[in-house]
Amino acid sequence: MKTTIRGLLNKIYWDEREKDSRKDCIIICKDRFEGEKEIPFCQIVEIKKEGLNILGDVLIPYHRIIKIKINQKTLWGKRK
Repeated sequence: MKTTIRGLLNKIYWDEREKDSRKDCIIICKDRFEGEKEIPFCQIVEIKKEGLNILGDVLIPYHRIIKIKINQKTLWGKRK
């Protein structure tokens, strides 16, 4: 079964077995003005249907996410 970005993020966010991984998780996304941007997982406030709500009431749509990494290991990456 294909893992979606939202499904993977929900697993890390809610699954107690992933608790230790949360502090080392980085989300890399495309910003319209700044290029690639790294967001620590701890900045996620809510995982919504349309994207991630992070601190500062900013919504990052899923199509802007490039990679999800834990300890420099890529868990999910956008196909090129």
